[in-house]
Amino acid sequence: MDKDRLNDLDEKIGEFFDANQEFLNNKIIKNFLNNIENQELLLNVIENPNENNKNKIDESFKKFYFNVRFISFISQTIYFSAINFDKKIRLVNSRFPLIADSNLKEDDQLSIKDLIVDDKAHIDIEQIINDENLEKYVGDEKLLQAILLLTETQKKNH
Repeated sequence: MDKDRLNDLDEKIGEFFDANQEFLNNKIIKNFLNNIENQELLLNVIENPNENNKNKIDESFKKFYFNVRFISFISQTIYFSAINFDKKIRLVNSRFPLIADSNLKEDDQLSIKDLIVDDKAHIDIEQIINDENLEKYVGDEKLLQAILLLTETQKKNH
């Protein structure tokens, strides 16, 4: 490009930006113009404002704006569906509470499930600590392999 053409283009761009400052500060327009191709379409319209260039940028903006609206619609649909799902689950849980979840007394925070004891789940920590064969209490395979690599002195100094 020659210097006169560049100066003329710079002047047109400056005039456009001055005249449309509020429009260009719009969040959607800023996001639209973040794309290099859309910036080039805008520069083409500023430099050569014919119907073809205007239609190209208009078509590009329509596609962009459709995508924005579609994503917004899907996001809102997911959001409100999640809220409605949560409401339904809470309603079902309030109508049909589990018997084990019910409180023993009205003013008591203690429920029936708090009183259920599993005798097989009882673990005597003192017995585990004092036992010579620690390997029989380990359920994780990698941890068991690591313990087997320890020397007898290392195992006793735990």
